[in-house]
Amino acid sequence: MKNYSYNINKLLKKYNLAYKLSGSGKEVSLNCLWHSDEKGKLSINTDTGMWHCWVCREAGGFRELVKQIAKKKKTDINLDDYKGEVKKVTQVTVEENKISYPEGYEPLQGEAKDYILGRGITEEQIDYYRIGACYSGKYRGRIIVPVLNKQEELVSFIARDFTGDLKPKVLTPPSTFGRHGIKDYAFNLHRAALTGHLLIGEGVFDAISLGTRGICLFGKTATTIQIAKIINKKVKRITICLDPDAQLEANILANQLIGHVPDVRIVTLPIGTDPNSADPFVLKNAIANAKPPTIGYAMDFIGV
Repeated sequence: MKNYSYNINKLLKKYNLAYKLSGSGKEVSLNCLWHSDEKGKLSINTDTGMWHCWVCREAGGFRELVKQIAKKKKTDINLDDYKGEVKKVTQVTVEENKISYPEGYEPLQGEAKDYILGRGITEEQIDYYRIGACYSGKYRGRIIVPVLNKQEELVSFIARDFTGDLKPKVLTPPSTFGRHGIKDYAFNLHRAALTGHLLIGEGVFDAISLGTRGICLFGKTATTIQIAKIINKKVKRITICLDPDAQLEANILANQLIGHVPDVRIVTLPIGTDPNSADPFVLKNAIANAKPPTIGYAMDFIGV
């Protein structure tokens, strides 16, 4: 399978389509070409050419994007004018910023521990993932779930309210310029990759409930950096376990990984559940019966 780069900016400028850069410049957003939109709900990855609309749910690859622009502008567009073959990059070069644990971080106790146990997290998992809490300082009243690199050093963390009174419910360390913050990482990736089979969830509690193979994206979608890091682990199988309302996002992610991972499948959970809340037997059965993606387009991925 060949890998291509796509000059999305050149294409959009050529046909006077206003857009905004997002993240580290690897994504652009503009008004959707498939429905009436004035809020810039169409998102395009400038490396892969993959796009999707968050409202009308249309999605596809660079070829489909070019065809739609040609249709809207009533002209012919030469695909090759905006596409160039490049070498596949296999290593992530983003430097990881080691940070300190937040002020007031301590082992779980009292209300904080009751909250975690109530989420179905065990004592063994609390120790394995080094989950603690803050009882003073900026993150007071929040569970702290560390995000570690392969050297077991802290690079980020999730700080979630355990009191029921704090807003927002979740905080993360501030990001630096040109970075995605916590979405530069995939929770538990360095440990889970050792199993050869990754189970991908949305949040940290989903990942923990998925067991030692579980990782999370901190949301329904993956950044270019997250995908590159996952691909670079060269695992044999990936099972995507996003929430039932994120089947489009699951298929998009699967198509980003196909061609780089031998076996990619998608789990379907009952409506109203997620990996953290689903009955363990139901979750296990859903993983065992995971199926290949259903969206009929395959995407190349250019690492960073």
